Amino acid sequence: MVAEIGLLLVGWKDVFGWWCTCTSIAFIWPQVFRSFRHDTTQGISPLGCAYAIVSSNVWFFYSLWQHIPAGYSANVAFTAAQSLIAYVLIRHAKMSWEYLLAFFAASIVVSVAAYAVSMDVLGWVAIVMSVTGALPQFTHVVRTHDLHGLSVPSLSILVTSCVSWFLYGVFINEIYYWIPQVLFIPMNSYILWKAHNWHRNNRAHSIGTYQAI
Repeated sequence: MVAEIGLLLVGWKDVFGWWCTCTSIAFIWPQVFRSFRHDTTQGISPLGCAYAIVSSNVWFFYSLWQHIPAGYSANVAFTAAQSLIAYVLIRHAKMSWEYLLAFFAASIVVSVAAYAVSMDVLGWVAIVMSVTGALPQFTHVVRTHDLHGLSVPSLSILVTSCVSWFLYGVFINEIYYWIPQVLFIPMNSYILWKAHNWHRNNRAHSIGTYQAI
């Protein structure tokens, strides 16, 4: 009986882990769609985008070497999507290919070097990269007034994903998964709140202008 309960709990954690993966894969794609559909990068930090790719790659290697499929699968999908956003930034001359490739190469070098020391070092490097990597986008949103390029559905799923990864990290006793979310949840919630208000106000302004005309 005890063994059966143990297997049930392990299976439940695996299912929840894949839920976290699904939210990580899903949250970025509305942002990609908006960037391409509106051909806009307003509200998107080039440094934040590049840094996000570095952070995702470091987490990919950490999850791969820790044999956590939910982790490395989510980061492969995220890096692919973030690279598409980077492409839009490059087309708008807000980022260069050399800049992006330099960050990408740096993520591999940092991951391998940290892993050569120990897995714990790689885990803390991933946390530091994640936290510092989120700051450029956060400060960009704080300072800018035009958030046309930000997707509210994408940010909504992102906040859900952060909460999910926090809980998953607690459930599997993976400290490196839940610690970053302590900062990501309030930071991304603020970005979501500001983006939602901007889109709502902009929509009301547009409707009012149209009716006046």
